[in-house]
Amino acid sequence: MFWIHHGTRLAGGDTTYLNQYVLVRVGAAFGGCAFESGELTPEISRASSGAPLDVLLRDAPRPLRTAALDAYLSHARPHRAAAEEGDAEPVTLPSGTPELRARARDAAVAGLLDIEEGAQVGLIGVVNPLVAAIRERGGEPLPCDFNLRATQWGDPVTDDMHEVLDRADVVVATGMTLSNGSFDTILERWSGSVTAITV
Repeated sequence: MFWIHHGTRLAGGDTTYLNQYVLVRVGAAFGGCAFESGELTPEISRASSGAPLDVLLRDAPRPLRTAALDAYLSHARPHRAAAEEGDAEPVTLPSGTPELRARARDAAVAGLLDIEEGAQVGLIGVVNPLVAAIRERGGEPLPCDFNLRATQWGDPVTDDMHEVLDRADVVVATGMTLSNGSFDTILERWSGSVTAITV
């Protein structure tokens, strides 16, 4: 098990993303989950490394349970196998700077959205390149995030998910919604199309 903390600032932006993750290995597969600052400390690695998988899935804090489930699912059916069977489509990102890779990744994510010009796209968890990619496809992003107050271009970011869900035609939810429990709220509160991504 790994506890990882790193910071990233994309060129041209003024936001430093401070990200924390836990990673769990099951066999040859790794699973991961981001979590909010302070939610888990590095000591979780000492306390949980070597724990049986069923214990992690039942009793661990939510981010660690999610990482363990991710690892188990990747072990049970590796992404490579799903792609070979036609149930997944690999997306190869270009080599290069973090900005280049983020733009390519988020263009691919936005390409999953079936939206009309002017569609209101709820973005639960704000990543600036994804805001740009949604706009390039003709969507109007409705950004929501617990930690940001504005996008790179000055768009206001709300921390009220319900306000966004009231207006959205489609919702894109980042992986952080799994660890902080808000994904369950999205599913309970909103019956439309949800695209879940990990960024």
